[in-house]
Amino acid sequence: SMQIWPEGMATRKEFLQSFLPAAVVIFLTGASACFLAQKVAALASFAGALLVNLTSVVTPAVMYMRLASSKTDQVKRLFCAFLVVFGLITAVAGTYLAVVDMG
Repeated sequence: SMQIWPEGMATRKEFLQSFLPAAVVIFLTGASACFLAQKVAALASFAGALLVNLTSVVTPAVMYMRLASSKTDQVKRLFCAFLVVFGLITAVAGTYLAVVDMG
């Protein structure tokens, strides 16, 4: 018999449960890009200031501190704390500047 979902998924329901969230995110991203076409630079600045900063600076430092909490020396913990504070300050400042740029 012919089916439209991948071979490993036994039912149409499994396929829709795995595909539908991704399809919704892709659709919403495309729709927001269409509506905000004049503000693409400001939107990219907003996403970069908030999301990229948090995922590349703050999260790794927090995860390192949580995973190696009792095994690390004080200098490493202080440096990780500095990275978290620095990342949060720059995320807030960058987000503020991006919001001001949008308006």
